[in-house]
Amino acid sequence: ILLEGFAKVASVFENKNLRIILSNYFVRLNIQTWHENIYDKSDWIALVDYELKQKTSPNAGYASCIKFNGYGKNVLTASMANSYLSKIKKIATLNHIEILVIEPFFNCILNKKKEGWILIAETGKAMLLENEKNNWTHISSSSLPVNEECLAIDGFIQRRFHLNKSSKGKPKVSAFLYPKLSHDYKSKKK
Repeated sequence: ILLEGFAKVASVFENKNLRIILSNYFVRLNIQTWHENIYDKSDWIALVDYELKQKTSPNAGYASCIKFNGYGKNVLTASMANSYLSKIKKIATLNHIEILVIEPFFNCILNKKKEGWILIAETGKAMLLENEKNNWTHISSSSLPVNEECLAIDGFIQRRFHLNKSSKGKPKVSAFLYPKLSHDYKSKKK
């Protein structure tokens, strides 16, 4: 779907520079425990890739990016299959598009928001990134019934509050919803 959709609209962006922001459906998110003896960003990425191959397949190829939250804090990682990336780049090349950056949607949010819990919801899926004392501690993901996402979001958050015993009180949750869900969620909260 991603590649078909991009191929259909690519001609609109011919001879343009493009920043591609991917749905969280296409990335694998993980929290990497801080390692005091790793100094270089490329070493962090090598560690992420190694652990990903252990979980998936030794032949699987991924491109990973990392998001630091400060010295001594856990590192948030995102990985995408190289096969998707190469196909996106091929479509761009065929349409004379220069790709400035390809990044997951959550990266755009984390550039603005680093405190509290962050809910990211899109059609059929929600992710909750939990942050305790400015340190990423847990990522939860939930499938949501399509067209009923807004009804299910609050229950998803409440389950995580209940399961997160380390929290003192309920942390603030910032919600980032794709446009249609945002409108639906606000109207259901009234």
